[in-house]
Amino acid sequence: MQKSLYLISLVAVALLFSEPASAVVDCSENHGRITVVGHGQVEVDPDEVVLNFNIQETDKSAADVHARVDEKMAKLLDGLKSKGIKPEQIRADNVRITTEYKRDDKGNYITVGYSASREINVKLWDFALIADITDLALACGFNGISGFDYRLKDAKSAKVKAQSEAIKDARAQASLLAEGFSVKLAAPCSLQFENNDSVSFRGTRNMLMSNKANADGLPREIYSQDKLVIESKVSAEYVIE
Repeated sequence: MQKSLYLISLVAVALLFSEPASAVVDCSENHGRITVVGHGQVEVDPDEVVLNFNIQETDKSAADVHARVDEKMAKLLDGLKSKGIKPEQIRADNVRITTEYKRDDKGNYITVGYSASREINVKLWDFALIADITDLALACGFNGISGFDYRLKDAKSAKVKAQSEAIKDARAQASLLAEGFSVKLAAPCSLQFENNDSVSFRGTRNMLMSNKANADGLPREIYSQDKLVIESKVSAEYVIE
């Protein structure tokens, strides 16, 4: 995909910055230069979201806390399956166990228990399922959300559009400078995309879940996403005739 996008980008540069084939540009240091940086930006609706849930439990027994976390993970996996979520949409991390210590009266560290944690990522294309899957994770004993990541399954066309907008902006800046200073520009000597894959995810959220809040019947959290912003920059150096 990256190779294809690179070729498309080259074609876009060639078309939008093209000059007559007969034009000969002297790119030596004998001529002045104008350098511009064009910016392009497009906003698109995400079509994919990854829900990131985590669970953490503590206990005096490492075996017990391990078993409790695994049991809740298995319960969530069964629930996801019952809702039609396919295995390829799920990534569950292995359990992580850490030892918890405290100092005694003599300043020595003693073991007081163990903490076990696991994380699971669920990929969805139907955003209407976000609230249901979140409620399911809460009901299964998961006590945290590390983020909702909104994405595009295929961002190639949006990236090319942002590149084209950046090229147009660079040409407009160069023309404005040339007109303002009453000079004539030859074809560009140098063209280069910068930060070609910059994407801003405005829909990511971070929060903690509360079993008590859910049991008290508080209003269900409403999850909504904003546009994804894809940006591109291109630098162009023109020779002043």
